[in-house]
Amino acid sequence: MQKKPQASSATAPAARAGKLDVRLATEADIPALLDLADALVEVDREFDPSLRTDYNRSGEGVKWFHETLGEEEAAVFVAGAPAVFAMLIGRVAEAAPWRETGGRIAEVEMLCVGPEARGNGCGKALLEAFAAWARERGARRLWVRVSAANARALRFYRRELFRDYDVILERPA
Repeated sequence: MQKKPQASSATAPAARAGKLDVRLATEADIPALLDLADALVEVDREFDPSLRTDYNRSGEGVKWFHETLGEEEAAVFVAGAPAVFAMLIGRVAEAAPWRETGGRIAEVEMLCVGPEARGNGCGKALLEAFAAWARERGARRLWVRVSAANARALRFYRRELFRDYDVILERPA
């Protein structure tokens, strides 16, 4: 796998032209992954102000990215060439014993497409690559957790055939 530098708006035309490079990330992609994760936190803080803006670049956060890249049951996909402008992080796990899913379940943990590449199929391409990877590992279902107030993300996932399953409610103790 080749090295890819950090995201830039100069890469968005490649996505528009249908020449999207989706691949598994490498250690060399961590700076771009951190930039995208920071951008995602900034968007998601609108829906959850408790999210820490410093976490991704903390020792613990950076360690998490490095460890995730090395996990057999996790995948980090990136899009963009020569620069990374989108990412998806996910993993497969056994389904809960009380569910009959026909196999394992794969969770989309983090999906971020840089603003310069949105609306060009990047999210869909990343999701399709992850789904294929997950199927190879026995997953029969994908799931993702999205803030109930994040209308743009909900529209995207519903377009990709995700359906409401759980609702998580939260309140002060």
